[in-house]
Amino acid sequence: MDLQAFVNTTNCEHSIRVSEISGILAKYLGYSQKEALIIGQAAIYHDIGKCDIPPEILNKPGALTDQEYSIVKCHTQLGGERIAEALRVLSAASVISEHHHEKWDGTGYHGLAAGEIHPYARLVSVADVFDALASKRVYRDACSIGDVIGYITNLAGVQFDEAVVSVLLAHADEIAALYR
Repeated sequence: MDLQAFVNTTNCEHSIRVSEISGILAKYLGYSQKEALIIGQAAIYHDIGKCDIPPEILNKPGALTDQEYSIVKCHTQLGGERIAEALRVLSAASVISEHHHEKWDGTGYHGLAAGEIHPYARLVSVADVFDALASKRVYRDACSIGDVIGYITNLAGVQFDEAVVSVLLAHADEIAALYR
């Protein structure tokens, strides 16, 4: 079951109330205001593992069989796995967000150069510029895919990692198809 299906088939109000109660309890247990807020926000995800439990079990009106109950009990481990995966995504997103305007030659926002720039950020900087140029903006029309590729190619080794630009060129048709 995906997250939207989970939202549609479970009692979201329960998760919201658990979040609110957890924040209140944390505050009165002496956690700092910031930590109590984090606990409250995190508590909303306590049942996220139920996304992976079949809806016919979650929504069963009668008593669960032993086998069904064993499946439901897995939601805690499955939730932990989902959150761990989300943390990996957020960790990557943090690096990408902070460094995607760095330039290979060190003239970017924070002055990082070449190998100092995280590989994820090097990749996303090419994707970011590609889409920014290939998309219509309120202040200009979209550039042609050929012009975008030419622009990025000319800045390989200056603004962009040459290895990333090479991969872009090798798969330009697949990327260009996104704009048709």
